[in-house]
Amino acid sequence: ARRGQWRAKCMEDGIAAARMLSRRGYPARLQYGAAMIAGELQEHVWLTKGKYGITGYNNASEFSLLSQFSNGSSSLPVHS
Repeated sequence: ARRGQWRAKCMEDGIAAARMLSRRGYPARLQYGAAMIAGELQEHVWLTKGKYGITGYNNASEFSLLSQFSNGSSSLPVHS
């Protein structure tokens, strides 16, 4: 996701996938991070299930984790 007028596709994908997994009884963790890239603050959201990346995980290592939300057995968001 980028600052300003942007569409946060990573957030849309992460929330949709987390809700889909939650409805099927699978726990997952939505993670939110930020990084300075080319002199600009960039934000990103990715979803993991255990050690597996579900959405947005390909470049997640570039970002510092700021917050996590777990779907557990209930719906998002639940801060952990």
